[in-house]
Amino acid sequence: MGLWYETFRLKANPFAFSDAGVEKDLKGFVKPIEGDFLYKIGHLLESGVSCIILGERGLGKTSLAFQLRMKGETVIFTSSDYHANPVTDEKGNEYHVSFLPREQRIILDFPDDVSKKGVKQKVFEIEKRIKNSPTLPLMILANQEQYDMLRRYDTTARLPVIEMPRPSKEFYLQLFKERIIAVTEGEPIMPFQPVVVEKLAEVAGTPRQFIQFANLILVQMRFEGLKEPAGLDLLSRVRQLKPSQELDIVKDIVSTFTADGRGWIKVKEIAGRISEKHGLEIRNDRLGRMMQTLGYAHRYNPDSEYMVGVGK
Repeated sequence: MGLWYETFRLKANPFAFSDAGVEKDLKGFVKPIEGDFLYKIGHLLESGVSCIILGERGLGKTSLAFQLRMKGETVIFTSSDYHANPVTDEKGNEYHVSFLPREQRIILDFPDDVSKKGVKQKVFEIEKRIKNSPTLPLMILANQEQYDMLRRYDTTARLPVIEMPRPSKEFYLQLFKERIIAVTEGEPIMPFQPVVVEKLAEVAGTPRQFIQFANLILVQMRFEGLKEPAGLDLLSRVRQLKPSQELDIVKDIVSTFTADGRGWIKVKEIAGRISEKHGLEIRNDRLGRMMQTLGYAHRYNPDSEYMVGVGK
């Protein structure tokens, strides 16, 4: 079978997958997690600490969960990971009642797309677990939107919060190198010039974004049949590479609301002004994640709103 990109001896695209749910089944792919943070979480578990691990989408929560499972921890991803007891109703019909494991410490990973109703159900399950196993640690991995819902409930609001750190530049450089080595036949040949990898490390907000950016450039290289490592000129030609530009646009639009003396503003208002001024369409859910990345306080009233004025 031929190589995927013969010039650089690549047997496959090292950046084709950026989702930990897919990567877990792929041998050789490096899970994007800072080693120091993984060690810290292990120490918290050994110390019996229950907490919420807070991180934005793509920062590596699910990758963290998979690595903990590989180290022997009980990790809950889906309903299939729950335990269940058979129950017979008054008519003799048998059904199963699922519950979180009670005999060991557990890590509960919230999928990014879990609904508000789903969060409420999970909180109910967490309450039962804490009541039945109060001395065994429970660790919850959640993004900001999920945490905003979790803290409405007394049980989860009392849990301490540990924020996942943004990876260092060195982490991204190592991730790039190890991804290439994992799919190289023979001696590795780096397909990007070092300055390109460094630039990607600067503009990427999360490991998922870094991998997606690298994928865009490498696919473009293969499409054009390039024989030399990518330089900054190619990076500038990959038009999809614009998250930092979009964040600048969002900050610019927010400043117009601030100048108007506004406090809380709705996501759809921000999206409207961006469309009107820049001709750029950004989905409300993605725009909300960008506002959280920029550090704006969030609430539902009942629509999603962010505080941009006095008191921010």
